[in-house]
Amino acid sequence: MGDQDPILEEPVEGSQKLFIIFGGIASGIVMPPFEFYQSSKILDHNRIFVRDFKQSWYHAGLPGISKDLEGTRRCLTEIIERYAPDETVMVGNSMGGFAAILFASLIGDSRAVAFAPQTFIGPRLRWKHRDRRWKGLIYRTYMRTLFSERHFDLAALPENGHWRADVHYASTHVLDRIHGQNLANRDHITLHEHPEGGHKLVKHLRDTGQLPKILLGKS
Repeated sequence: MGDQDPILEEPVEGSQKLFIIFGGIASGIVMPPFEFYQSSKILDHNRIFVRDFKQSWYHAGLPGISKDLEGTRRCLTEIIERYAPDETVMVGNSMGGFAAILFASLIGDSRAVAFAPQTFIGPRLRWKHRDRRWKGLIYRTYMRTLFSERHFDLAALPENGHWRADVHYASTHVLDRIHGQNLANRDHITLHEHPEGGHKLVKHLRDTGQLPKILLGKS
């Protein structure tokens, strides 16, 4: 993967599944992509890796591809239509988890798997819950979206369309638990609370052998 490539496609001949993996803070997924693919048993399936270099919770577009959420949505929709998979799974950790849920809703016909995601980035809820993480990045996201579409609270996403999300978080991480519970009682969303793992829950799930079942929808 080139240092400046916002999207990397890795097609696998014969695969009927498409995994779209969204990078998180610093455009990563806690572990190197190949290690993540290998440990999650998805090396035999089509994979698309997406990175938000602007670190704006995917609201400011992808360099050379899109300028905003709608442009990114169109780009991903075109990719999905080209692969024509039987199942599309959107995956992400932290900020990437936010994106996985968001684009599953905006595009539809997909399943999101989010690990320790932020589910709100708006000022009111951040102040209410004393979430002071990533102040600079959050503020720049506000400034970059003054005149464009915003989705700062995933609990407000419309529930129409064929999509669903599995949200995984550790009960021991106070803010991750708050963000997860923000999506409670949503018909399209299932919450999975884990007793260990903290904000690096995805690594814990890998180490305990749970990750493949979760991503492949067998858990």
